[in-house]
Amino acid sequence: MKTSKLFTAPIPGENLTANSKGYAWHRPPQYPDYDDAFEFFVDDTLSDPEKISAMILMMSNGISALSVTQSLIISKVAQGKISPDMSILIAGPLYKTIVRMMDAAGVDYLTGFDTTEQLQAYASKMKSGEVLVSDKKVKKLTEEKEAEMERITEEAKEEIPVGGLMGAPAPAEEEMTEETPE
Repeated sequence: MKTSKLFTAPIPGENLTANSKGYAWHRPPQYPDYDDAFEFFVDDTLSDPEKISAMILMMSNGISALSVTQSLIISKVAQGKISPDMSILIAGPLYKTIVRMMDAAGVDYLTGFDTTEQLQAYASKMKSGEVLVSDKKVKKLTEEKEAEMERITEEAKEEIPVGGLMGAPAPAEEEMTEETPE
């Protein structure tokens, strides 16, 4: 053992005096609001065909949906996009969205909450070389269904409550000016 390394060890408490502003997670996050953070994940990851293809490849090769979700969240915390607290809030909805996308794509995957029997069945499928993308046909929406979805979306926008505790903020009204007597 070299004694020179023994004497160059950090001093106890040195980490408390070091400048930690260099880490992205030590600064305020770029997306502190839940809606903005989830929209960021949708725009950055879930709408990118290359990233979806990578997810499909990983999940069809045995990486669980839970692991994919965790790695996405941890990377965004490390980049300073969301806070660690926001990562806890957004994990469930992001996981559910990824799982539903994989179901719609017909990918056979591990959830991360699998039983021993499910893990064994998946392992035997991988050993046998079966195709892990199932034969489910992805249903496309008809023009009638798309029009119905647009109509429902527009109706929902009109029905958003304004003001109050749970409503959307009221639109900015013109500032009222006081009339001054002459």
